[in-house]
Amino acid sequence: MATDTSPETIIAQAQALIEEAQRSLDAGDALYTDMGLDPEEARAQLQAQLTPAMREQAQQAFEKVRQEAEDRVQEALARAAFNTPHKASKPTRRPRFMV
Repeated sequence: MATDTSPETIIAQAQALIEEAQRSLDAGDALYTDMGLDPEEARAQLQAQLTPAMREQAQQAFEKVRQEAEDRVQEALARAAFNTPHKASKPTRRPRFMV
């Protein structure tokens, strides 16, 4: 699995994920608005309905996903470090004597 790990590519992928997350949040806000609800009030009501056990479960799920992502990043960095080709040094040239 060859992946481009240049900084520009990583930044572009991260930006794409941020934009996707923003689109999802905007779609949720649009859903609440279409129902005639204020998105902020709806979120506040939903947060108030969460029990401590539900919050803990959501936090654990988030931490699990975050840790898996961190592990994948570290694994990719380790692979990239081992797959980096080493530049062969040029053999030394012996001086040619003038005859």
